Amino acid sequence: MKLWRIQHFAEANYHMTYWASKQKDRGRRKPKITAGTIFEAMAYQAVLGKRSLLQEDQWLRTEEAKRLHKSKRPMVAADTTLLRVLGAWDLSPTREASYARHLMLREKGQCSGVLSTGRKIKLAIVDGTQQGVLGTSALAMVGEVYHLLDAEPSPGRGHELKTSRKLLRRACARLGKGFATHVVYDGLAANRIDLAFVHRRIGAHLVVKTQEEGLEIIQSSKSAWEKLPEKTLKKAGVEIVEGLNAEHGVRYRIHAQGGILWEGLKEPLKLAWVQETHLKGKYKSQTLSFWVITTDESLTAMECREIAHDRWTIETNGFKELNEQVGSKARYIKNLKVKEALILIWGLGMSLLKAYQRFLETQDEWIRWGVKKTKKLLAQEIIASLRCDVAFDSGPP
Repeated sequence: MKLWRIQHFAEANYHMTYWASKQKDRGRRKPKITAGTIFEAMAYQAVLGKRSLLQEDQWLRTEEAKRLHKSKRPMVAADTTLLRVLGAWDLSPTREASYARHLMLREKGQCSGVLSTGRKIKLAIVDGTQQGVLGTSALAMVGEVYHLLDAEPSPGRGHELKTSRKLLRRACARLGKGFATHVVYDGLAANRIDLAFVHRRIGAHLVVKTQEEGLEIIQSSKSAWEKLPEKTLKKAGVEIVEGLNAEHGVRYRIHAQGGILWEGLKEPLKLAWVQETHLKGKYKSQTLSFWVITTDESLTAMECREIAHDRWTIETNGFKELNEQVGSKARYIKNLKVKEALILIWGLGMSLLKAYQRFLETQDEWIRWGVKKTKKLLAQEIIASLRCDVAFDSGPP
């Protein structure tokens, strides 16, 4: 098997040609460059780490790019063409492709994650982000292959929760109730409406991480947990755990208790108070704390802490990594319609890249290659393979 051929991997695992053929834009009747070609070009922009449309334009002029996209034109597509077409892009087939990719990953068992306690969960994260000129809410799934599931533009500050609910309703309509076991959100969702909405409408448990201590349920619990002896608290059902995370240099202490009632909400809650003392780094010697509120009373204190920290996955494996690959936070693209289409297509490209990396990590040829496997190196290997059909035939590169 010739492992480097990502286009073969994309066909076998994601039916790239089929989903490219489903794409369309509303601005052209008889296009010389198909919407499918533009879709593939933008997806591979994320895979190859072309950090701007100018870099993508230059890449699409090369023989390797023409070979990848099976184009006989002098260049696959110009950046001006990309901007014009994406400005009239039909987002429905692109979203359909994104949800289909999720289902393919789910069939392979790559949409679930396992906590350190051994508990298996399907974790969704909802968060807002500013991608250049476009403010948007994003819905991502954390599992063996992290992937953006959907995104929705936000009208602005104060609309984040409304936009996120729209995202979750759309995902539930397409994937079914219970597509996630847990949905993580920041402190904005520390309210009765969202706790009930996620549990009743989405069929999942909301897990909220917040540093705000103004809520009555937090104030009363903190007061009791600070004043009463540990022995008394444990008899009352409070779980108290202490430990050391040597990898991150953090010593932690957690109080957690279920059965907490919030007037106006029928679901009983689990509340966890996490205190972390940093032993190194920027916050060395400082003790920082946060609270976890969830409708899942079965979560242990350790699981509450772990899932709350997983909220940062959408920042590190999502927004930050996307920006590193394609410069998504740059403001040179002014058209909001273009940026919305790109976020969805780039997200598909990033999920393809992550799945391909994971595949290579299981191959002996890749493992034996004793160099640091960066995304930049992987892009170079993909491009080199388009020039030469014998990249791995003689063993490791």
